[in-house]
Amino acid sequence: METESPPVLSFDSGQADTRHLKVPRTDRAWLMLPSAVEAVDLVQQNLQALTEVDQDVQGCTLSRLRAWTREAVFKAACAYTGTWTSSLPIQAENPDWFKEAPWIVGGHQPTLFHPGVWGKNFALGRLARKLSGVSLNLVVDNDTMASQSIKVPVGTVAAPRVVPVAFDSSQLKQPWEDVTVQDRQLFESFGQRAAETLRSWNYEPLITEFWPRVVAHQQVSRRVADGFTAARNQCERDWGVENLELPLSHLCQLPPFLWFVSHILAQLPRFWTIYNTSVRAYRQRNGIHSTSHPVPELTQIGDWLESPFWVWRAGDQRRSRLYARRKGDLVELAVDAQESLGQLPLDGGCDAQQGVARLQELQAAGLHLRTRALTTTLFSRVCLADLFVHGIGGAKYDEITDDLIEQFWELPVPRYWTVSGTLQLPLGSQPVTQADLDQQRRNLWDLEWNPARALAGSEKPTVRRLCAEFQSALAVPAKDLSARRSKHRELSRIKSELAEDARELIPLVKAQIEEITRQLAANRILQDREYSYVLFPAEKLRDFLTTDER
Repeated sequence: METESPPVLSFDSGQADTRHLKVPRTDRAWLMLPSAVEAVDLVQQNLQALTEVDQDVQGCTLSRLRAWTREAVFKAACAYTGTWTSSLPIQAENPDWFKEAPWIVGGHQPTLFHPGVWGKNFALGRLARKLSGVSLNLVVDNDTMASQSIKVPVGTVAAPRVVPVAFDSSQLKQPWEDVTVQDRQLFESFGQRAAETLRSWNYEPLITEFWPRVVAHQQVSRRVADGFTAARNQCERDWGVENLELPLSHLCQLPPFLWFVSHILAQLPRFWTIYNTSVRAYRQRNGIHSTSHPVPELTQIGDWLESPFWVWRAGDQRRSRLYARRKGDLVELAVDAQESLGQLPLDGGCDAQQGVARLQELQAAGLHLRTRALTTTLFSRVCLADLFVHGIGGAKYDEITDDLIEQFWELPVPRYWTVSGTLQLPLGSQPVTQADLDQQRRNLWDLEWNPARALAGSEKPTVRRLCAEFQSALAVPAKDLSARRSKHRELSRIKSELAEDARELIPLVKAQIEEITRQLAANRILQDREYSYVLFPAEKLRDFLTTDER
C-alpha cells in the first residue's frame, strides 16, 4: 500500500538562527535544518574544516585524539550493541574501515520518548548508510530519571483524559545508569497494562511487541536503561536502521575521554571564563532572565573553580559537582569543593598520561565521572563526530557549544543537523480550531459593544433597518463639535435599540465559546505529540520514521 509522505519543513543551508526553530504542529510533519539532501554536503564541510587544523590537546594532536576516540568508541559500542544483536558493522576484509568512514552521531536520554525524538535515530542511520559511514546513538544515562511512569490517554474523543501507567515502583531520583528494577511484577506487567489502558481506542500499540524485549534483556542487564535501549534498537533494526549504541556511562570510562577531561581541567581557568561568558551571551541574545536556563554558570568557591563534569559514587542519591584548583604543576580535585579526590599531575602544557591514569584509578575506586549537557556535545562534536544530530532543544543550547569550540578550542565550528517531528496517536479529534474560538470571542465582543456589526445578518426587518441606519449614520461626515455630538447621539440611540436583540444572543454565543473551549481542551489531549512511541501502532510509526527522503 502506498503511504502518504510526511510534510516537511526544511530550510536553506547556512548558519541557522535557532531562535526561530519551532516544533512542527501538524500530524506527520518534520523539521530538518538543513534538509536531508543538504546534510550530505554538511558532513563533507565539517570533515574539511577539522582536517585544516591540528591543535595540540595536552600533548596529543587533535587528529590523533579523534582517531583514538573513534577506535575506542567503535569497539565499546560494538561490544555493548552486541549484547542483543549479532548484526554489527564489523568487516573481516577491512577491520579498520571505521577509521576513515564518516561518523554520524546523536544522543538522548534512555526514556520512552515521543516519536519526534526517535526520528533522530532514523535520520542519522539513513545518512550514515548513504555515506557508508558509522551511525552511533549515545545513550545519555548519566541524566536523572524523572519518572517511573508514562502518560496514557483514556476515555473517548468527546471526553479524553490522561492517566499515568507505571513501569516500576517509585524510587529516589538517581541517574539512569544506576536505576534497576524495584518491583519485578509491576515491571513485567507494564506492557500488558499499558496496552489494556489503550484498549478503548481500538488499535494495537507497539508496546505489545516492544515490552517483551525489554523484559528479556533483564537476563543480560538489570539496568532499566539497557533494556529500553536494547528493545528500541531491535525495533530500529527490524525497520532497516542498524545504529550502534553506547551509553555515556561507558564512554566516560574510555581513556581518550579522560584525556579530554584532563585537558579541560589543566586549562580550567580559561575554560571557566569562556564558558560563563558564552552562557551570559546566550541569555542576552535570547532575552532569557533565568539564571538556570539553559544551564547555570559555573561557580567559584574560594580558589575552587567548578568544572563542567558530574561526579558521584555508586549508591549516592544525587550527582555532585566536580571542582578543581591549581597548585603548581598539580590540579587538585574535590567533590562540591569539600571532599578531596586527590591531585592530577597536570600543568597547562604537559602530557595528560598521568592525569588519565589518576582518573582511571578514581573510577576503579567507584567514582563516576560524567559529562554534563554542554560537555557531552562538546566532546562529541570535537573528538568524535563528523556530524552531530540534535533535536530542537539541543540545537538551541548548542549555540553555547559553538562558542566553546571557537573560543576555547580555537577551531572552525562544525555545524550540526537539527531533526524533529510530530506524530499524533490515532485517537480522532474534535472539529474545532483556535480560530473558531477567536471568532466566537469576537462575536461576543460585538454583541456587547457593537451590536450593529454583530446583527448585520439578522432576518428581522426591524433589526436590518436599524443596522442600515447605523451604517448610514456612521458614514455621515461630522465637521464640527455640534455635528460630532449629533452623530454620537444617533449612533448611541441605534445601539440602544439593538441591545435587546443582542442580549438574546449573548447566552448562545457564550455557550458556543464554552463548548469550543471544551473541545479544544480535548484536542490538546488527543493531538498531544509528547506520548511515548511505544503507545503508537507499529505501522504508523514505521511509515513516519522510515520515509527515505524528507
